[in-house]
Amino acid sequence: MYWPSGLRQTGLVILGYALGSYFTLDMVRQLLVHLPAMFISTVLLILFSVLLSLGLFRLTGEDWPSLLIGSIPGGLAQMVVLGEELEQINPIVVTMMQMIRILVVIFLVPGIIWVWSQYGGEVLLSTSDFRFGEQRAQAAPVFHYLLFLLAVIAGVAAAVKLSLPTAYLIGPSIATIIVILLGVPAPELPAPIFILSQLFIGTHLGLQIQPGKILERRKLGLYTLLSSLLLLVFTLLMAFVMSQVYDVSILSAYLSMAPGGIAEMGITAKEVGADLTLVTGYHLFRVFFILLVLAPLLKWWIPRFGRHSGKQGKSQVTL
Repeated sequence: MYWPSGLRQTGLVILGYALGSYFTLDMVRQLLVHLPAMFISTVLLILFSVLLSLGLFRLTGEDWPSLLIGSIPGGLAQMVVLGEELEQINPIVVTMMQMIRILVVIFLVPGIIWVWSQYGGEVLLSTSDFRFGEQRAQAAPVFHYLLFLLAVIAGVAAAVKLSLPTAYLIGPSIATIIVILLGVPAPELPAPIFILSQLFIGTHLGLQIQPGKILERRKLGLYTLLSSLLLLVFTLLMAFVMSQVYDVSILSAYLSMAPGGIAEMGITAKEVGADLTLVTGYHLFRVFFILLVLAPLLKWWIPRFGRHSGKQGKSQVTL
């Protein structure tokens, strides 16, 4: 089966704009006090993921760089795309691990939050006026659409020119944020367009998985499931510390720390009345820290790590 790379890149560009459009001036001002906690929690989460990948390396025998990329909670699409840009990485391992973690988070975190909100005795009230997407322009002038379209195109061109990691994702994101910080609100992305981007990226991700290869890695799947559960416990501990330091709801703190996606955790936060500014801000900081700081370090270090078995896996799924 074949899926054109242009469709995948188009999906990444749309996702990049969607990530950048979450930023607002009010959000930046409200979250400045949380910057130290954002940085510390992100670094701790990455370090814990590194430890998990080392444990998986000892238990499964898969190549460590692939396990490392698969363990870092930087977003399913983002981390898979990063892995595809490195010849030494086995995309089957990365996609499989990221999908298992996302499924664990999607199925367990909302349930944990719901049980806590029903029986934990905690009254959930949002501590900010921010609502999911409502601060963005609802009926934006045509000029705004054209401005952001030009910014996204320029962002892609600049990111490709500079050889940035995941250029088709990070370029539009940075360009969108720059325009927003200049005072122009980002028009809300129409739902059908966002759905198309998920189809474009999701189909590409699905083609990276070969059923036969997954069956060969049953042990990796089981240990990845266990490591995902450990990651949820670790983030719960960080959330407890954060709730004590900043005097915020334990549920808002947990949704901010949970290793899930922005959309999934944002929707859950809205349903239970948690602080959406806090949740969205922490997840955006984590994604951009991984893409802008960690990804370049990995792209520099992994090729110097030596030849790995992941290189063979790469050639087996190249279409």
